[in-house]
Amino acid sequence: MHRPTGLGEAHHLKPWDQGGHTDLDQLGLLCSHHHHLVHEGGYRIERAPDRTGFGCYRPDGTPITTTHLAA
Repeated sequence: MHRPTGLGEAHHLKPWDQGGHTDLDQLGLLCSHHHHLVHEGGYRIERAPDRTGFGCYRPDGTPITTTHLAA
């Protein structure tokens, strides 16, 4: 599901308090719901190896292969 980018929240791929930088290469844009899943629900996102997108993972480490996270 797509939402206007203005409704997104910037997520630091490497937390700034752990040395992550606030630049576009270190940020992912998430809706509020999915941002909370990452911070509080154990979900994880990482930049894809080809750096053109992101990989999303459930709390048990299995990859999510659909276009959005499952709650």
